[in-house]
Amino acid sequence: FGEREDSIYDGHGIFAVNSRVRLDGVTLERFAKMGLSGRGDTQIDARRMCVRDGHIGYWLHEGAYLNLRDSIARRNKSSGVAAYDFSIAHVANSVFDATLDDALYTEHEAVIAFTNGVLTGNKPYAARALNDSRIQISHSVLAGNEGDVLAKDKASVVLGADVTRLGTTDSTDPRIAAAASAGRNNPHLRKFGQAASIGPAAASDLDCN
Repeated sequence: FGEREDSIYDGHGIFAVNSRVRLDGVTLERFAKMGLSGRGDTQIDARRMCVRDGHIGYWLHEGAYLNLRDSIARRNKSSGVAAYDFSIAHVANSVFDATLDDALYTEHEAVIAFTNGVLTGNKPYAARALNDSRIQISHSVLAGNEGDVLAKDKASVVLGADVTRLGTTDSTDPRIAAAASAGRNNPHLRKFGQAASIGPAAASDLDCN
């Protein structure tokens, strides 16, 4: 494929345009372009996803909306979530590991909100925002990334409440697992007064190595 980031369907995993999509327990791997794409007025609700060894994991344009949880994205050659225009992604209880071109990436006026997750081993940044876009990270662990965050132009990357940054440590550092297992006091995800978990709540159901 000469151009990996195009609107031609060949080479993509799932491509949704002006659609409503619900996914549960889906694995997308070794795709040449994008694993899951949303364009136009698309709404995607996805959980227990494994998106690995492809190009861009999740690709959003125009007014697309992604609600992603309990999922893993691993070893993708470009971004984990790439959001453009005025698209929005809410990502919870998920792991983005070993992404080669930013785990979270926004341009234009797009927004990504990432909570109760782990960003580890990503290059060059765990989160990068350009133009007037925004990335919000809270109740999460950042570790072993080449760089944690970068914002340019009028964009912002906001590290909110309860974010643990462990620097450029190895992804096998036991502090990562310890920080994740400790949970976070996130009132939006907390259940029965206990700390909300970090990473996929259904990790035992995911075979995403």
